[in-house]
Amino acid sequence: MKINENFLKLEDSYLFSTIAKKVAKYQAENPEKKIIKLGIGDVTKPIVPAVTEAMHKAVDEIGTAEGFKGYGPEQGYDFLKKAIIESDYKDLGIEMDEIFVSDGAKCDCGNIVDIMGINNKVAITDPVYPVYVDTNIMSGRKENIVYLPVLEENNFVPELPKEKVDIIYLCFPNNPTGTGITKNELKKFVDYAKENNAIILYDAAYEAFITEDDIPHSIYEIDGAKDVAIEFKSFSKTAGFTGVRCAYTVVPKTVYGYTENGEKVVLNKLWNRRTTTKFNGVSYIVQRAAEATYSEKGKKEIKENINYYLENAKIIKEGLKQAGFTVYGGANSPYIWLKVPANMTSWEFFDKLLEEANVVGTPGSGFGTCGEGFFRLTAFGTKENSVEAIERIKNMMNDYKIKNILESLKEEVENGKVSLREAAVELHKAGWTNFIDIDATRNLLKTRNVTGNGNVPGVSDMMGKYREMKAAHPDALYIFRNGESCELYEDDAIAASGILGIATAERVDGQGKGVKELRFSFRDLDVYLPKLIRAGNRVAVCEPNQTGSGKRV
Repeated sequence: MKINENFLKLEDSYLFSTIAKKVAKYQAENPEKKIIKLGIGDVTKPIVPAVTEAMHKAVDEIGTAEGFKGYGPEQGYDFLKKAIIESDYKDLGIEMDEIFVSDGAKCDCGNIVDIMGINNKVAITDPVYPVYVDTNIMSGRKENIVYLPVLEENNFVPELPKEKVDIIYLCFPNNPTGTGITKNELKKFVDYAKENNAIILYDAAYEAFITEDDIPHSIYEIDGAKDVAIEFKSFSKTAGFTGVRCAYTVVPKTVYGYTENGEKVVLNKLWNRRTTTKFNGVSYIVQRAAEATYSEKGKKEIKENINYYLENAKIIKEGLKQAGFTVYGGANSPYIWLKVPANMTSWEFFDKLLEEANVVGTPGSGFGTCGEGFFRLTAFGTKENSVEAIERIKNMMNDYKIKNILESLKEEVENGKVSLREAAVELHKAGWTNFIDIDATRNLLKTRNVTGNGNVPGVSDMMGKYREMKAAHPDALYIFRNGESCELYEDDAIAASGILGIATAERVDGQGKGVKELRFSFRDLDVYLPKLIRAGNRVAVCEPNQTGSGKRV
């Protein structure tokens, strides 16, 4: 028996399997660490009541002689296809026999190539969801893949192919960049496909997250698309069906392929043949569950879940901006696409994020060469984990920023290019000192070093006041307001870290003594303060007052 040697042309491991192995290894070596996973796009909100009620009803139904269901239609039950048309394709001219219900859009995006010739030239965006590339390599088309760069300077909208291609993969809202495509931009691809007898494979798995009017929910909103496009949609991210498994593919009867002799063939007919041969259909129970997502109650409950994830996306995006990142996506998508620091690769940033912030994301280079220098985070976690992850990242990047500032300032002060006072001003601007403190700056530049976890020592000029208050009331925790941040020190930092799950950093006080510090955004005080109180602590929030000398105490 000879193998399909095309499998040997694949990467050694699927991207997310590689990430899972790295995370598992780190967790095994650091069992005390709480790791927040914002990498793979799996949902966390439970199936909504309208859907579980429909599933229970269907289970009871098939438990009776009258209601029992055996094999169903491979293409899907009419009751679900009718609901799909009424809700998703009303006035778009899609017919019942053009919809094929399946167990996942990932499967369909991969399986669709079964009906397409091996010699087709395939255009795939870069970066891209790996399944599009891998399934074409498995089918023997590795040498026929053309990549369409998706670049920052083009707002992450791919340019049209520069050569004639036969198949074009598009995914919008996009995974991994989180960006959308306007109707005018999408029309260009439809026109190209019509002019070149090409087919567009349009993955619209995230259309339920669209919030802007000019972003189409279906490619069939574009004039002419019914002649050149096959569309994939899913209940996974919309209704939380990542474990339940249900999706559908739309193959209009007006989409054609061609034989070697130039004869036109209806692709709907080929896909139906493939489906009835290789697939036994989605279970009756699951299809009743999918139908319930279109009920008024189901729509309302699912919309609440989607809004929850979009709020997470907003929290993550705004937090990353505050940390100094350039960020894209998150408005019409659950994905946030950020630029990594200039001197790091995507995988180096992955390691730094895992080891120093205990947060997991996805390296952009795992989605293609044009993804290098970028990183994907998802909004599918809980709100609390999203807030906590961002605070950890802010602290990590603040340390990283200060390290770079210190490296530069030490050299410039030693060379006489920058005065000690100018260095003190820079550290104050960076938020590392509470006021312009020359003595503290001198000590910091003398004692600066990097701790084992990559954190950089710094200055906390409220230390004297903290120690004075702590001596008087040792049973209280003191949170000090420092601009837009809140800080806890020494024993308070250690105690709060265990409750909040935020890592402490090693700092240096005005006398050059190392101390523990925990920092989070002042905006999140209303999240963390109740946690500390519920844990049985007395907590004081301290606001600094400006003195006549300019110092804050």
